[in-house]
Amino acid sequence: MKKFFIAVLSIVICSGANSSFAQDTPRLIPFKARVVGTGVSTVPDGQYDITFRVYNEQKSAIESAVWTEVHQNAEIKNGQLNILLGTENPVNFDFRSTRYLGITIGIGPEMYPRHQLIPSFYSFSASAAYSADIAITADYAATVDNTISATTVLSGGVV
Repeated sequence: MKKFFIAVLSIVICSGANSSFAQDTPRLIPFKARVVGTGVSTVPDGQYDITFRVYNEQKSAIESAVWTEVHQNAEIKNGQLNILLGTENPVNFDFRSTRYLGITIGIGPEMYPRHQLIPSFYSFSASAAYSADIAITADYAATVDNTISATTVLSGGVV
């Protein structure tokens, strides 16, 4: 049985808020890695069945995965793997807590350790908007223009 190792080059995650606007945006995770065998050489070019699983914990049973996606005949060329996660099974989990990605190539065991999924730095900014033309809800706003509040209505400010 061949053993594979994956050197993760990049995992970029952009998750939207739970609004109707964000749900229109595709929730896809670009995944790029260099795949090597038990030595330092890359695996032979070819097509491989690869299973990706997302977990809440770094060490847990495969059955506890919160999301699973299988890419049949994923191409590895010159040791490079480029996959867009979420194309086979929608990404239906949020990133408000730590998540871990497990990877299995073929019928081999899941690779260890699992990779922690880390949002891109723009996703961190998305959790707090610096400006918005339209907001459905806002827990805090430093400055607000053109608002109608209950106080404005009661004082006769709305005509």
